[in-house]
Amino acid sequence: MLQHFFGFVYLSAVSQLVSLTGTQAKCPVQFSQKSVVVEYGGSVAVNCTAIAPHYGMGWEASEGGVDKTSASVITWSVSDLTEWEIEPFCYINYDRSHAKPCEEKLPVTIYKTPGSVSISIVKHRGPMMERNQYQLQCDVTDVAPVQYLTVKWYKGQTLLDQTTFTDTIKTPVNETATILIRPDRADDGAQYRCEAELDLGAEGPQPPPTVTSQPLSAEVYCTQAGCPVQLNPKSVVVEYGGSVAVTCTASVPHYGMGWEASEGGVDKTSASVITWSVSDLIEWEIEPFCYINYDKSQAKPCEEKLPVTIYKTPDSVSISIVNHSGPMMEGNQYQLQCDVHDVSPVQYLTVKWYKGQTLLDQTTFTDTIKTPVNETATLLIRPDRADNGAQYRCEAELKLGAEGPQPPPTVTSQPLSAEDLSGKDVQLWVYLQHFLFNCFSLRLLNMLQHFLGFVYLSAVSQLGSLTGTQAECPVQFSQKSVVVEYGGSVEVNCTATVQHFGMGWEASEGGVDKTSASVITWSVSDLTEWEIEPFCYINYDKSHDKPCVEELPVTVYKTPDSVSISIVKHRGPMMEGNQYELQCDVHDVAPVQYLTVKWYKGQTLLDQTTFTDTIKTPVNEMATLLIRPERADDGAQYTCEAELDLGAEGSQPPPTVTSQPLSAEVYYKPKHSNSTETIIKDDTVTLDCTVKANPAPTYTWDSEQLKEKSSSSKLPSSTLSPGKYTCTAENSLGSNSKVFIVKSTGGL
Repeated sequence: MLQHFFGFVYLSAVSQLVSLTGTQAKCPVQFSQKSVVVEYGGSVAVNCTAIAPHYGMGWEASEGGVDKTSASVITWSVSDLTEWEIEPFCYINYDRSHAKPCEEKLPVTIYKTPGSVSISIVKHRGPMMERNQYQLQCDVTDVAPVQYLTVKWYKGQTLLDQTTFTDTIKTPVNETATILIRPDRADDGAQYRCEAELDLGAEGPQPPPTVTSQPLSAEVYCTQAGCPVQLNPKSVVVEYGGSVAVTCTASVPHYGMGWEASEGGVDKTSASVITWSVSDLIEWEIEPFCYINYDKSQAKPCEEKLPVTIYKTPDSVSISIVNHSGPMMEGNQYQLQCDVHDVSPVQYLTVKWYKGQTLLDQTTFTDTIKTPVNETATLLIRPDRADNGAQYRCEAELKLGAEGPQPPPTVTSQPLSAEDLSGKDVQLWVYLQHFLFNCFSLRLLNMLQHFLGFVYLSAVSQLGSLTGTQAECPVQFSQKSVVVEYGGSVEVNCTATVQHFGMGWEASEGGVDKTSASVITWSVSDLTEWEIEPFCYINYDKSHDKPCVEELPVTVYKTPDSVSISIVKHRGPMMEGNQYELQCDVHDVAPVQYLTVKWYKGQTLLDQTTFTDTIKTPVNEMATLLIRPERADDGAQYTCEAELDLGAEGSQPPPTVTSQPLSAEVYYKPKHSNSTETIIKDDTVTLDCTVKANPAPTYTWDSEQLKEKSSSSKLPSSTLSPGKYTCTAENSLGSNSKVFIVKSTGGL
């Protein structure tokens, strides 16, 4: 009776429940916990409470199920949960008109902390060499679920990097994470470790469970400390077929030393200075090393490699226009190609593009092959009338560093002279043709053509070579080409310059039927076809089977929906001197061949990337940039900018979309500007050891004159006795010391 009496109220409440609780409204039940996070083998108990009258409810589960009952509160409980993929649900019959009960699933996450976490150096044992690159590996065994796992890398107390995983498997797995390091001498003795953390959200244990590896103690040899020898010079750059001589000098007593090399080796000797020399070096991949036996406890001698770079300047460098011969047309885009033959090593090659004396662009190469190769670089240009007669050239430069020849050897192509048409020759022919057709009869015109046949044909031949397709049809466009934004409007006139027997426009949008008019207009108010190719046709000679056709070049463009910048495979602060890759993602842009991605640090242009794909529809593109930040870059703002340079007919200035700035946090160790400073003791003078570093440094002072320790960066000289005071600034990346010499006013 009450239910009947309050029927409207009850139904309204259920209606409100549906509108307010989303998925909860599917079943009139409530869980005591919305979701469960439980350790493998742990216990769990969750109530399911009916919030409406019902005809039976229960729990379905592979463990801990509850049979159908008339109770309004039932509990799913398991004392030892060992099924990884369990999916319990509470069901309720509250409406007899439904064939099946309503079911509400309970999300359950079962986790297991790792069986072990260990750290190692990949393919290396023993001390690490200063400035060499090594890969650390963290092995995490028997952990679940892996999608909640984060592996964190530490050097001491400093977080270096972290790795996450996306696999949705629920059962335990073994996972591996890696990090690249390049230790320096300050890292000798540093403690590296990795930490496996399971962040299971608000329902999981707090703080998140972690398992940490044993520390890996880094033993770092300074380059010279690796072997007690000195190479002079330390590295060699030599032309193929040239001569080379390098001495290896022992700096400690030894039991024999020598040179190992495929050319010019020196047998083991007791001498302390030995020379590797080759008069005609022709082996591209030679790797000589000096070895020394200075410790009888070592099974093998110590080896010091000599970096050798063998170079060869190009046999030839040539420039050409891709898929084109003859004059270029004003406003059209062309691709220049520079072919560099038989050059090495290509990783040191830079191809520079010039117009006259102006540097237009340059291309570098990353291939590490040491033997000679042929390379090709390209450049997109869009000449205008001012470029007629311009001299384009490309230059191949081998920049081999301080040890290489100075200035760097270069080979330059022959110049490519650009012949560009401004349209004057076209106009001359059109006016001449128009004059002949209007002022002479067809019979007289034929007689003139026959009489002046050789001259006429020569002129037409020259006209064909100069003007391309323009000479083929006696029509003029009000615009030579069209650049229009997707969805924008366009309108172009086609004007006949001779008498004709009909003309029209053919196009998938905006076509004009054949007419006797002399001016016809192709127009579209909302241009949405990416690959439209309209053409104007004209019948001006009855002897021709087909009309003459003149195509109108149309470029439909779209600016990017978004442009974003990120660091590839890295999160957190960057380390001074390490290399990182920035990535710029440009979404939904067209046409990509006109896209330039520009990289900026603050207001400074760092680099730019162009694209050669000729697809006309929108695409997603990606560009990358390698950076090696230094301390001055801490706080620098990196951005990437997508620019659509559509030529003279396009928007001016070209439309651009810029990413949000990426703020660089760079970690660097302390470094004083000078190692010593003399202070004359005075009431107003302090010993100032303050130095920039990130993370912020701590300070320690050492001196026989100090009565108590100080952690301040400054000491007042008035309280100090004359003598030497050494201040050491230190952070997690290293330390740097400065000596203050305090003298009294009398100079003692």
